[in-house]
Amino acid sequence: MDVQKLMALAARIDELDYYQLLGLQRNADSFDIRRAYHRRARTLHPDLFFEHESEQLKSAIDRVYKRVTEAYLVLRDDDKRNYYNQGLTGPKKKLRYTDDDEKRLREEKVAAGGSTPQGRKLFQEAERLYNEGDKAKAIQTLRMAATFESKNAFFQKRLREWERGN
Repeated sequence: MDVQKLMALAARIDELDYYQLLGLQRNADSFDIRRAYHRRARTLHPDLFFEHESEQLKSAIDRVYKRVTEAYLVLRDDDKRNYYNQGLTGPKKKLRYTDDDEKRLREEKVAAGGSTPQGRKLFQEAERLYNEGDKAKAIQTLRMAATFESKNAFFQKRLREWERGN
């Protein structure tokens, strides 16, 4: 990659989502993600520019390479990728996965596990039903799970999403 292209990429890095940065479609599988990352890493690795005189170029390369690595780490993890994809939709498009996102995802995972055996069991059953396409029964089962855990915000949020058809 020539220097002008690298500098142009560094200049617009904050406008690109992870898919654009890696040159991927949103439905890319793990093999495509890994291949795109390694292709980018080979051309953008900071060691390739070690002897270059321009500190500005070196700084730009570091910034781009870190973002490419960040994109790979998020997109290769299904949970992080799903969370990231949710942030890409809507009026406030969120192009980066942050530490706050990581914290919220961890909290959601804990909440999704439920705090009662009945709640956990019913939630898992509801998820299975939903994934199999039986949405009406999944919603009914999730409502039952929510009766065991009325303060579980994750259950309530998921129930609202499913009832809206998302």
